[in-house]
Amino acid sequence: MATTTRLDVALDFALVEAGKTDLVGSVAADGTVVDVFVSDPQRLRGAVVSLAEVRRLAAEVAGLGLTVRVTGPSGLIASIGAVRAPLAQRILTGSRNVRLGAAAIVVPLLRGRRSSVRIPMPPSTMIPFIPTLAQRPSRSQTTTHHSRGAGHPRLIFMIGSENWDGSPARQFALDAEVTAIGSAPTCDLVLMGLDRAHAQIRHDANDEYVLYSSGHVSVGSRPGDGNGREDGGIVLRTGSPIGLGKWRLGFFREEFADHGRPFGGRAGGELSYQRSQPARPSGQS
Repeated sequence: MATTTRLDVALDFALVEAGKTDLVGSVAADGTVVDVFVSDPQRLRGAVVSLAEVRRLAAEVAGLGLTVRVTGPSGLIASIGAVRAPLAQRILTGSRNVRLGAAAIVVPLLRGRRSSVRIPMPPSTMIPFIPTLAQRPSRSQTTTHHSRGAGHPRLIFMIGSENWDGSPARQFALDAEVTAIGSAPTCDLVLMGLDRAHAQIRHDANDEYVLYSSGHVSVGSRPGDGNGREDGGIVLRTGSPIGLGKWRLGFFREEFADHGRPFGGRAGGELSYQRSQPARPSGQS
């Protein structure tokens, strides 16, 4: 009988080489499902030493009643553990505890694998005795719900601001629950020319970053006159331009954690139909 293990994990990590961040990711769990996100799946090529070890690890994870899902910016790469793999994938991997993501995501990674990995891939097209058309291709439901505060929320001074001095764009991390912006020296972000207490960015209970102002602000094409929320705040989304007096900044948060869009961010195009993402897991803001 399988043992059920429950986990509570919220971990962000980064790989820094020669002072440059080459890879960022996160590990999150709230129960029996562990989600692992990596920003550049190509860096995983060759990391798996053998398919036999993957099968063994998948069986052990399944025995604990857990599921581990590995995703990248384009979607699911693979799930192992307590999963239901299709018959074709069972034949391919030799395990019912390994479920692969879309071929367009997995195949480029397998092409760069170590020689010790032996995963026979089917031909790209079958002999077309009878043409086959996928009228309604299926895709897995993903979300932009991640651990609280994930996605490196930050403000970036935008090129083109009258106050930009030509140096690389500066960043200000929104690590605090409340960030005060103004000209007073007691503010978290001091910008000369603004009111002493010009604006605040609050990290609310729903894991949203909301801009409140007492002075003039603009977010995109909207003036900061209280539009957006009943309490006068404006919910910030990644890429939102913010005008504070003569200062121009942008709010950025990695889209896998920016709750405004389903399917892991902007995948699918600006005008494409996007199904609503499911509700956030219980206990996750």
